[in-house]
Amino acid sequence: MALPCTSMSLVRCREHLLSLQLRCRGLRQRIVQADPETTIACWCTPSDLEDPQKPALLLIHGFGGSSTWQWGKQIKSLRKHFRLFLPDLVFFGKSFTVSQHRSEIFQAEMIASAMEAMGIKSYNVLGISYGGFVAFRLAHIFQERVEKVVIVSSGICMSPRDMEELLARGNVKKVPELFVPETHAAVKDLLRLSFVKPPPLLCSFIIDDVIQNMYGTHRKELKELLEALQKREDEEALPTLPQL
Repeated sequence: MALPCTSMSLVRCREHLLSLQLRCRGLRQRIVQADPETTIACWCTPSDLEDPQKPALLLIHGFGGSSTWQWGKQIKSLRKHFRLFLPDLVFFGKSFTVSQHRSEIFQAEMIASAMEAMGIKSYNVLGISYGGFVAFRLAHIFQERVEKVVIVSSGICMSPRDMEELLARGNVKKVPELFVPETHAAVKDLLRLSFVKPPPLLCSFIIDDVIQNMYGTHRKELKELLEALQKREDEEALPTLPQL
């Protein structure tokens, strides 16, 4: 079992630097009340500094971190063509809820509500990994708002056999054990499966820092998100998206 980090957190320092990078690109983080129980944090350009003629593009991050961690390398190019919106999904970054809902449908509803609160009536959506599941539901539920949808590296079409093979490669029996790691070995397995070229060497204190500061705050809720996602996959067939 990993030990709590007691010294300076490299994860927090890195996150601070990434936030500064987004600010240097002209983005600012807003905290939006999506419903009475839920707040959504979202990076976006202040409306008075953005061209209203540009189409809006909503970027939905994956399970490995918040929007601050996901999109830094894409912002410069995308800002030339789009008004960008980078929300944190619930229980990631600064987004939070006291609601007991955990499904990707709930995530989609909260993102849609936040966009509406910011006055954005229509937008394109790009979702990666877990964010792809949310993007898919967002495009299906709010067809009148979502113009185009792009889903990247997401397992929305995974079969039971695909899932069994993934768990076997990760040396785990359940999905949360892989994506919400609690041990050094679990972190290394996740990195090995997530990167073409995983970091060759990670010191123990860095792994402890990752476990504590990337997964420790809402560990229970993150596991519940994955459990709800897998349950829905087992019970429901995917609907058809008119945007595809």
